[in-house]
Amino acid sequence: MRRTILTITTLLLLFCSGCAVFNRNNTPALNFVENHMVPKENPARAISYPLTIPLGFSAAVVDMLLLHPLSVAGDAWDDTNEFLWSKRGWDDKFVTTTVFNAPRAAIMPIVFTVDFLARSSFDISRRGGDIRLNKENKPEPVVNQKPDQKAAESSDALAPATFWVSL
Repeated sequence: MRRTILTITTLLLLFCSGCAVFNRNNTPALNFVENHMVPKENPARAISYPLTIPLGFSAAVVDMLLLHPLSVAGDAWDDTNEFLWSKRGWDDKFVTTTVFNAPRAAIMPIVFTVDFLARSSFDISRRGGDIRLNKENKPEPVVNQKPDQKAAESSDALAPATFWVSL
């Protein structure tokens, strides 16, 4: 009996290491509770435990059951459409492709459900983004640039002012 419990516990820990909940970017409600409701100082933090622990559990449940699944539904839909309908040779093999439309339509809910459950349960990268940050790989804009004086003094920038002056 002990060996069975130990085996089940080991398997659960092994498979849960890739869970979506362990990525902090997938838990916005829990991050909000932690950043805005939990005090930074130790005495106040300890006093707030009766309030913050139930709120933290509630936020984690909302993240697991509502927010994260909603955030990955679009990616699951895009995966389903790409897998079943894109790049199927509609121009070259119209008759053959049309014959397989009914089976594709029949398995579409199954493919979407499997992909949705996998994306909801495991930390699978977002489409077109980074796996950990869930952001697109774009360079950040340079913030410390001075505005061009000639562009600010152009007639386009002064058009509203000259309109009012001419009235």
